[in-house]
Amino acid sequence: ARADAGDGFAAGQLAAMLADQGHIDEAINLLTRITKRLPDVLVARHLLGQVALQARRPALAITEFSEVIRQVPRNAWARLSLATAYVQAGRPQEALEELDRVAKPLAKVPTYHLQRGRAYATLGQWREAVRAAEEAQRLAPSSPEPYALIGQIHAARNDVAKAQEMYARALELAPQLAQIHVALGQLYSLDGKPDEALREYDAV
Repeated sequence: ARADAGDGFAAGQLAAMLADQGHIDEAINLLTRITKRLPDVLVARHLLGQVALQARRPALAITEFSEVIRQVPRNAWARLSLATAYVQAGRPQEALEELDRVAKPLAKVPTYHLQRGRAYATLGQWREAVRAAEEAQRLAPSSPEPYALIGQIHAARNDVAKAQEMYARALELAPQLAQIHVALGQLYSLDGKPDEALREYDAV
């Protein structure tokens, strides 16, 4: 059993390297084989769930994180990851239910508040979404994600000026975010600013 666990750990490290190098499908296939062979090795299940999130395969992520939680119900990080998968899957209410279960231990974790904001935004609860995103921003002022989320919320509410401001601040922190350049370019187009829009599209 120890040898199997050791082999599983080594294979998990290889899968993590594959995922880091962008070989997502290969990583998922390898981790799936590990979890079938060693179903109680939770590190492999958690890693498979994380790679599935990276690949935007929320159904697989939900399966893996749910199994981790079944075996270790107090695993707050697995619940946060499960909530993230629910957000990806367009199931915001279930995401909020998971997040409520870990509100105390993860109160100072920016990602916790970011996922709350995304869930509330999906539900159209804009005030709660902005409040959660602003808390994530307070906890991680150098992260572009809270600014991008607040920009998305303002864009959904047709507050173009505020959305532009937030997207621009996100790009100051992370100029490589292609999707934010595109979103900002679309807003400039709607705002009758073709030169600014073209500048953002050219940055992609």
